[in-house]
Parts: sequence; structure tokens; C-alpha cells
Amino acid sequence: VWVVIPKVGPEGIGVWVVIPKVGPEGIGVWVVIPKVGPEGIGVWVVTLKVGPEGIGVWVVIPKVGPEGIGVWVVTLKVGPEGIGLCFGWLVKVGWILTIEKVWGGWVGSAGEESGGNL
Repeated sequence: VWVVIPKVGPEGIGVWVVIPKVGPEGIGVWVVIPKVGPEGIGVWVVTLKVGPEGIGVWVVIPKVGPEGIGVWVVTLKVGPEGIGLCFGWLVKVGWILTIEKVWGGWVGSAGEESGGNL
């Protein structure tokens, strides 16, 4: 069950809170925040927390180069030292990144788009 809440801050920037609930207590909590910098480049911060201590932390940053090509940098940290790092979609350690298409941009669904460099 996905709960998607669009919020508009004082600067007109959309903030999306996407919460997938699994079970009665709700295991996963996704916070998806699109930011628009001075150059109009979108920066998405996606955080997945599991449990009270937050096991997995995802940071997804789409960069737009001179040719208008989007490049996703996906970082998965597990523990203080951080286990996995890759460029592209990350499917590792049993985690599958799945984010809905929101805020007029490609946030994506990694189910069929996966296969980045691990």
C-alpha cells in the first residue's frame, strides 16, 4: 500500500512523502524529496528506513548533463561503514529500489530498469 503525499513549501518546491506500508505496523518508510537548485537541476533524496535504527539509507541523485541525459547515482549504506555503492539502479543485498513516478519527473521503478553496475 503506497501513500503519496504532495507538499508545497514556501518556495513552491514540491516535497513528496511516499510511505509503503507492509503489515499492520508499517515496515518501510520512504521519504522522497525533490529539490531544485540554482541551475534547475533536480536532486532527489530517497531514504528507506527499516526498524527503529534505520538499516538501509538510499541516496538517489539524478544529474542532468550538457546533453540532457539523466544519470542516477544510487548509494546504499548498511551500517556505519556503508556496504554497497553503485551508479545506475542498485539491486543488492536483497533491497530493490521501487519508487513511483511523481512530481512530473522520472523518479522511476527499478523492477525492470535494474541492472546498473554493482
